[in-house]
Amino acid sequence: MVWPLAAVLAIPLMAGSMSASAAEATPPLTVEGFSYPGAAQILAEQHVTLKSGDGNIQLADCTSTDNLIEVFSRTFDTGSVKVCFKVTGPTGYLALELPKVYSVKGDDHTVKATLNTGGSVSSVDIKKNLYTPVGEGTSTDGTTLLELNATDGPAAAAVTTDTPAVGSLVIGQPGRAGSRACTATLVDRIWALTSAGCFTDTPATLAAGAPATKSTVTIGGKTVDIVELVPRTDRDLVMARLAGPVDGITPAKLATTAPATGESLRVPGFGRTATQWRPVNPHTTTHTTGAITATGIDSSPATGAAPICAGDAGAPLLRDQNGTVEIAGVASRSWLGGCLGTPAAETRTGAASTRVDNLGQWVGDTVLRSVTRGDANGDGRSDAIMAYHHANGSIAFMTSLTDTNGAFSEYTSGYVVPPASWDWDSIKFINGDFNGDHRADLAMMYRFGDGSIKMFTGLADATGHIQPFTSSYGVPANANWDWNAIQLYAGDANGDGRSDAIMAYHHTNGSIAFMTSLTDTNGAFGEYTSGYVVPPASWDWNAIRFISGDFNGDHRSDLAMMYRFGDGSIKMFTGLADTTGHIQPFTSSYGVPANANWDWNAIQLYAGDANGDGRSDAIMAYRHTNGSIAFMTSFTDANGAFGEYTSGYTVPADSWDWNAIRFISGDFNGDHRADLAMMYRFGDGSIKMFTGLADATGHIQPFTSSYSVPANANWDWNAIRLP
Repeated sequence: MVWPLAAVLAIPLMAGSMSASAAEATPPLTVEGFSYPGAAQILAEQHVTLKSGDGNIQLADCTSTDNLIEVFSRTFDTGSVKVCFKVTGPTGYLALELPKVYSVKGDDHTVKATLNTGGSVSSVDIKKNLYTPVGEGTSTDGTTLLELNATDGPAAAAVTTDTPAVGSLVIGQPGRAGSRACTATLVDRIWALTSAGCFTDTPATLAAGAPATKSTVTIGGKTVDIVELVPRTDRDLVMARLAGPVDGITPAKLATTAPATGESLRVPGFGRTATQWRPVNPHTTTHTTGAITATGIDSSPATGAAPICAGDAGAPLLRDQNGTVEIAGVASRSWLGGCLGTPAAETRTGAASTRVDNLGQWVGDTVLRSVTRGDANGDGRSDAIMAYHHANGSIAFMTSLTDTNGAFSEYTSGYVVPPASWDWDSIKFINGDFNGDHRADLAMMYRFGDGSIKMFTGLADATGHIQPFTSSYGVPANANWDWNAIQLYAGDANGDGRSDAIMAYHHTNGSIAFMTSLTDTNGAFGEYTSGYVVPPASWDWNAIRFISGDFNGDHRSDLAMMYRFGDGSIKMFTGLADTTGHIQPFTSSYGVPANANWDWNAIQLYAGDANGDGRSDAIMAYRHTNGSIAFMTSFTDANGAFGEYTSGYTVPADSWDWNAIRFISGDFNGDHRADLAMMYRFGDGSIKMFTGLADATGHIQPFTSSYSVPANANWDWNAIRLP
């Protein structure tokens, strides 16, 4: 005799059986641990030990339907018994112990059974819809069925939901040791919000960085790996960065005001219900809020509504605010009363969730900080992307990826432009994430022979290699743009998560216009539109060094300028971007007096968030007259103003050839502080990569070497650009 899962769990438990949580002051985390629901009762009633599974292979009534997996066992001395299982998905896994099996009949799936016969574990392929003899006669102890693995079933039906940004999160292989499952919500193309308790039983101790176990999120039918966790320390919450974007789904918005006591909130999740173990579609319940604290929300099911169950951890608590759906909280804990597998003695249904309405700044900072300058493969570390002009006229785009120490690897090739296709001297490259997928791309402004100019974008693939370029905005020849009057920079000017092109253009009348070309989700550029224009004869075009970055921390890229006055004094200026992405009038800050005698030709200037405070700073390499090279940092304040340049590492006199260096800035070790990297050419023609990491104070430390190119590789120093 066998009973289906729901029927078994409808039977009252034996006297004295009680959830451990019933005696606890805090309800348990609502994380799905994949233990088989009601296993103790099934063992007592049917002598079958069901341990864990992915929810897709469940005990079934042998008379209820066709297409079952049928297992025959001599568990009872009186004769054989048939135990049946239903596979409810395209694949399924179940760990169990069913002794003395002697035959298994397959269903329409490809089924593999793992067996233990006399201490020897083996796997047997079960014939589809036929009986396969197993075990009998090979051991006096009989054969114990340990696992059922089903594959190659019909494709699962598409998820149907009115909350498409809500998806399922899985840690490990479902049903195997250590595996867990939760719910998560997309809050950016590449970020999901969920419970930190999904990843650990002690949410406050969750470590930032890559998850310890392979973890995935499935949203909108797309399954994506989680590559980085950014947890809160004051509440059960974590931001999970995805390996690639989930497009076609509108990310959910966070509420900006706290829920009120007695407010009704919807909770869509992929957790258990009263009768389902692993639902294919999210189910939605309604909860009424109780006590509200600075970090938490207590709630209970509305009349007739369901509790929050195992697997619902991370589910959003949604409110409708003036026609917009907002996340007010994230599910964390529940008493689980009425959920599948919860003992009948547990009748409490209250839940504790995490507030998020007061975390908008944190979520925004997390999303924007993850856009690492030059991060070609989206792993959170900047890389080096090189354009190399071969002697035959072809141009190769090569990437050197970095490791957690900021060391560079071998340059490997992506797209190669065929010989004689592009004029090397008619290209201005910029490096940025132009389509918002958190991988650094290359863009190019190209001048054709007739004087027309066009923008092109070469997107990076998942391996960090640049792919063929596609064209977008073009300027006709009769616009008469002066190629030598253009300086081009990249940065997210309007704060939409995509890098744009910011151009400084020097008109013939001496005025300087700052124009922005915004990008779309394909990385295509729009028309250049003007922001601030410097009046004629105000600035000396040859006395300017521009850098781009978010200097005031508002998630929009600005332009900063080091300007040399006629008397030799030098001053820093900042032109902030407005909400439309256009540069506004520049304001001055730190200045160096003329008697400091700074040599204008001894300065190389770079931008990056050197101290990790969320604002870009200026990093300067300065070559002293004795041949030493000092690395100095000027930090910015909340207004984008620059402070005094203070020194980090200084290269001893005559150690490096100033003309044999190409610097790039970026976060090469992934610690959220901008470093400097250097490609250096030695006297014998060999070339080596070096990294100078920034310390906690934002100052560059001594450089360490990594990848090198031998002299006999014959790399042409003048054929290299590191955008």
